[in-house]
Order: sequence, then C-alpha cells, then structure tokens
Amino acid sequence: MKYQYKVKEISKDAALEMIQKYHYSNTLPKLNKHFLGFYLDNNLVGVITLGWGTRPKHTIKKIFPNLDTSNYYEIGRMCMTEDMPRNSESQMISLCCKWIKQNCKDVKVLFTWADGVQGKVGYVYQACSFLYCGSIMTDLYIMNGIKIHPRQTKELFKTNVNDKRKTIRPTIQQMKDNNIQHIKGKQYKYLKFLCSKTEKKKLMRESLVDLELSYPKEDNLIWEKQLDKGKWERINKPNVFTDYSKTVRNDVDKTFNNIRKGDIFMEEKETNLCIYKTDVMFDFVKLQEQEPQLFDELVKDYPLQKGIYMLEVVGE
Repeated sequence: MKYQYKVKEISKDAALEMIQKYHYSNTLPKLNKHFLGFYLDNNLVGVITLGWGTRPKHTIKKIFPNLDTSNYYEIGRMCMTEDMPRNSESQMISLCCKWIKQNCKDVKVLFTWADGVQGKVGYVYQACSFLYCGSIMTDLYIMNGIKIHPRQTKELFKTNVNDKRKTIRPTIQQMKDNNIQHIKGKQYKYLKFLCSKTEKKKLMRESLVDLELSYPKEDNLIWEKQLDKGKWERINKPNVFTDYSKTVRNDVDKTFNNIRKGDIFMEEKETNLCIYKTDVMFDFVKLQEQEPQLFDELVKDYPLQKGIYMLEVVGE
C-alpha cells in the first residue's frame, strides 16, 4: 500500500522524542543538519535525520576522492511508529531522497550504514536500490544490554578528572568484574546517487570502492566475543537493547547497579542527599525540579533506598 506522506522539517526535540520512543539507540548523532518528519493525516509517523557521522570527510573521501562533506548526507537515524507496515520505510526513504534533491542542490550522494551488530544487513536500503559498498568489522562493549562505543569507555574507566588519555578501554579483569562483553560485528555501507546520470557515471569511474557488489544477506552476519587477550569466539547475536548515553535513566541504572555492588558510598550534605562516584555528583532534588514527570516515572522503578530516590548528573 502506498501512503501519501507529507514531508517537512521538524525540530530537534520532536525528532528526538520519536527516536527515543521507536529507535533502539535512543540517541541522536552529534552532527545533524536536517530533521525530516513524515506525516499521515497530520500525525507524525516517521522521522529521518540527515547529517554526518563521526568522520565526515574521511567517510566520503574513502569512496569518492573528489567529493567533500558538502556533497553528501548520511542517514543518522530512521524510525517509524510501530503500527506502520514494513514497506512504508522504503516509501519514506524515497521521499527523503526527493526532498534532498529539491532542497539541497549540492548533495550528490546519500550514505548510510546498516547495523550488523543489531542483525540488520540493510534490506530496506536494498529495496530502495541503494548500492552496497562493502562492510567493516567494528568492535564495541555491551554492559547490561547497553551498547558502549570504544569512544565512550573513557567516561566509565578514567581514573580521575585529570586523566588525559584519549581512549581508555576496560581491562580483561574490569570486563569480568563489571559483566562487560567485548564484541565484534559487521557494519554494512550503502549509498544512493542523487545527482544527474552524467555525474553518476563520472563518480562511478572515480570511486575507490567496488560499487557493483552483491547485497549481503543474513547468512553474512558475524559476531565474536573476546574471551581473553587475543582470544575470540564466534557467538550468536548478542542482546543489545539501547545505546549508551548520558540520559538520566542510564545514569540511574548504572548508579543503582553500583549501589547494589557497594562500589560507591552515600552521604548527607547540607539539605540534599547526594551520591558521589569519583568526580561525578548526582542530585535527586535537581532531577525532581527539572524533570518532575520523569522523576515520578522512575520512582515506581526505584523505591527509596537509604534516603535516596533519583539521581541526575550535575557535574562533569
């Protein structure tokens, strides 16, 4: 069934609200340019964010050496309400491409990833006739179903605020002590040309990668888990529920897990009951003032424990 979507730019907050509700990652990429909302009967049913990944120039130059970041967008997040049929995603992507052609004349290529760690090989992009341009093996950490990128491990494992190391990965012992898995999996790259046929032919000739590869299937998915230093084993798809972020809920979950393990201590300071963990202070009073709805929701999950209800990061 073909739907008559109305496409328009929406606010970052509106996009994030949809993503937190309908996308497993619950986060936005850092580099966003456009937030597209897809409406049916004035109801927002889908969102696509357009921008770039962590290394925009590197990403495009590795494929097309004569293009720059202004010549492409990357799909950062895409989600739809749960009541929409599966094929509606391909219709949404098609309208997204049309919107880019009409509103972003310098953009020649739409690039995207399919997350093999989540068991996705990119069937929706295959259905939209994207070109497959290869895969990479990536590594990540999983703690209690939360995916943690190696760039984020410094926040968890730095020794103190003055630790200047750019990357701090957990040791084998730290992984065992904190129930952390080190996982490898595939990420699949796709792109679609949004330029003229003449320019497409030119870019195809200039491409540094093979753009005539066969599409991957589920049989191509691979997952490996680290057992010890230099030792890995093949595993089935790991359970990943969401991405690591600095949302209040993740901080609460992590902190209360530490409370149960006895890894942090509590004290009363002035009128506020706080929890201290190294250089980070959590303050439930501020959370109640700023996010009363979330506070009430979380109170159901976390009963009063030694005088402490909810927590929010109030300092780095």
